[in-house]
Amino acid sequence: MARDPELDRLGRERDSARERQQRAFEEMKRRGDERQRTREATSRAFEKKKAAQDEQNRLFERKKSAQEATSRAFERKKVAHDAYSRARDSVQSTRNSLSSSIDAYRASADRHRGQAEYLSRLVATASSKWERSGYIDGARRERELARGDSQQARYYVDQIKSLGSNLQSYRNALDNARSEFDNAKRVSDPLKADFDAARTRTQAARAEFDRLKQVSDAAGRAHDAAREAFNKAKAESERAKAAFNKKLEQLKGSDWFERSLPDGTTVYGPKSTEGHPGHKHGHRGNDFDRSPHSTIGSAASDIARGKNQPGHTQREHPTKRW
Repeated sequence: MARDPELDRLGRERDSARERQQRAFEEMKRRGDERQRTREATSRAFEKKKAAQDEQNRLFERKKSAQEATSRAFERKKVAHDAYSRARDSVQSTRNSLSSSIDAYRASADRHRGQAEYLSRLVATASSKWERSGYIDGARRERELARGDSQQARYYVDQIKSLGSNLQSYRNALDNARSEFDNAKRVSDPLKADFDAARTRTQAARAEFDRLKQVSDAAGRAHDAAREAFNKAKAESERAKAAFNKKLEQLKGSDWFERSLPDGTTVYGPKSTEGHPGHKHGHRGNDFDRSPHSTIGSAASDIARGKNQPGHTQREHPTKRW
């Protein structure tokens, strides 16, 4: 009997569809593995980014605290500087004013001392007791006035010294505030540098995460597309298999016969062989090969040989082909 061309074509289409399904499955599996790898890499990058962000946040808090301390120290330094400036200006103004008074009192004291010396010399030349007594009293008064002026001058000098001591206390306060500010900056500046470095690391980790996420998303889309292609190839393979099996059923109904023999066996065979029976089998009836893994060649050969029937032996019709 001639080989059926339609069955050959359907068998080739079935095998081709199965191969496409297998290739689509391998591609889907490869894409799935790639998706998993990129997802794991993205997860690791996320953890690195999170760790870098946490470190940046920790350093930010330390930097913020140090900067606040530096700001407070700067404000104290500014207050101390302003107080020292005011005190210095006040001392300078007071010193200038008192210096003039000191000079005036010292000059007045010198005049009174000179007058006292003059009157003292006149005592020796006095013509009378009363005149001599007047010179003595006058000299004494002049010396007392000179002493009073000198005391006043010394008082003002002491005031200037006291102002200088007060000004030094303002200067000491300013120096302490400056030292405190410098110490705060020595703490704050390295923390700021550490924070800037941490921010740079965080930016790099974020960029790496974003890059890997894009790769992972692309891998996910590729995997989804591969799965869709596989499902499409699988559906096409199933349709091709169904068409092939349908053709086999048609051949079973039209090209084959079955007849019971006197010994109780059923004879199967193509109608072209009727008259000299082919295979003897049991009573199960015809059972065509519907295995999804058979090839078109083996399927056609199996049909021609009556393979997959109970009790089949390949010695019968060894060269029978479609």
